Amino acid sequence: MNVLVARRAAGGIGSACVRAVEADGGAVYGVDRDDTDITLPGGAERAVATAVDKLGRLDGVVHAIGMSGRRQGDGPIESCTDQAWAEVLRVNLESAFRLLRAAVPVLTEAGGGSIVLIGSARRSRPIPIRTFAPSRTRPPRAPCCRWPASSRTRPHAPAYG
Repeated sequence: MNVLVARRAAGGIGSACVRAVEADGGAVYGVDRDDTDITLPGGAERAVATAVDKLGRLDGVVHAIGMSGRRQGDGPIESCTDQAWAEVLRVNLESAFRLLRAAVPVLTEAGGGSIVLIGSARRSRPIPIRTFAPSRTRPPRAPCCRWPASSRTRPHAPAYG
């Protein structure tokens, strides 16, 4: 299986996904914000094209990009700035949209594939309301697209202790 793993930095859950795919015998093209920033217009298209070029084909995509927004001033919702809110949504939601928009046609043309969208388990814990929570707690079960029956979309919200 050839998989594109998009992550915000070369660490964390995205790197664990890379190791898991490789341990299972798969090939991975990992991209992070230092390689190609898929949160920006055109970045996801470049990442998908490069993955196909390097791997030969694309069988799956993992979106493991996320940020809390604390550095942007994400505090309790009543004190969150418009700028912090926009940055959290750009990184957590718009990047998933851009990645799926670029990858779905490639996966569909190949007959299907797998999409994994990493969310957050914060929805199940009482926490102060911050911008991170609503932007990452409900990854979509299925993207809004025509998708071959042989394909899978899996949201995943890792627990934390």
